[in-house]
Amino acid sequence: IDYVELVEAENTRWYGYKVLHAVMTDDGDVMRFKDLLAYQQIQKHTLWDLPMHILAWTTTPWTLPSNMFLAVGNEIDYVQIFDLQTQEYYILAEALLSSYYKEAEQYVVLYKIQWKDLVGLQYKPLYDFYHQSDTITQEYKDKVHRVLAGSFVSTESGTGIVHIAPAFGQDDFEVVAQEFPRQDAKD
Repeated sequence: IDYVELVEAENTRWYGYKVLHAVMTDDGDVMRFKDLLAYQQIQKHTLWDLPMHILAWTTTPWTLPSNMFLAVGNEIDYVQIFDLQTQEYYILAEALLSSYYKEAEQYVVLYKIQWKDLVGLQYKPLYDFYHQSDTITQEYKDKVHRVLAGSFVSTESGTGIVHIAPAFGQDDFEVVAQEFPRQDAKD
């Protein structure tokens, strides 16, 4: 065990334990001492009540104003982390952590999340003019800016979460069309 050292003096029946800069969480996980501050900040929260950022990827940045959804990949495992430098919470594919962090000491993994648990999650878009429009019904406003599942999402590059603009790509259109009737997906 690397977080507790057994201290035993010769010719004695007394034993003691010396903690080596670590803390045991309520779930039985061991955290490094330097992560203790972050742990104290988050220990009273659940996954969904923390202020978080979903790290989404796009190869077409000119379509960001028309972002309507994010897509996660079927069978991809995700994590919510606490970045020790920025003091922010992020969600991205677990397999891509090393693409963004050189050292594991730069972040704390708070939750491991299955892709299906992210589906349906709503987010605040980069550009919020859609929700300020008087010509779009509240029914449609309530349906957009959610996370959907997309079979084309991978961990080959990016973050494992893809920006979706249904008017600008076949994959984007098809994933939205699975959620809405075809005519609604076009609108």
